[in-house]
Amino acid sequence: QYIGSPLPRRGSPTITTVRQASTQVASAPVAEPAVHIPGPEPLTASMLAAAPLMDQKQLLGERLYPLIHALHPNLAGKITGMLLEIDNSELLHMLESPESLNSKVEEAIAVLQAHKAKECSPKK
Repeated sequence: QYIGSPLPRRGSPTITTVRQASTQVASAPVAEPAVHIPGPEPLTASMLAAAPLMDQKQLLGERLYPLIHALHPNLAGKITGMLLEIDNSELLHMLESPESLNSKVEEAIAVLQAHKAKECSPKK
């Protein structure tokens, strides 16, 4: 009898804390999708402007990388990094215009090849 009577009293605060924890845990994933804009969705200027400055290049990079990877799988990461140095408005244009993107990708490859040739040439 003595052992059984304190258990319900001790058990009830534990139940409320578990309930509190479960409601906190349940609310966390709900806020998550609002933060992350899905990749397949086209990126618009207004979506980009609404994103925090630090996230803008990330959003652009996530959309540029697969397009560049389709053209040059081995250099996709390097080229994407190079292109992300360009102004965001021009990057948005490149996402909308395959010709513009291809032109910049070829330009980046030319820079990489020139740099590689410079490294390989004998130093005087």
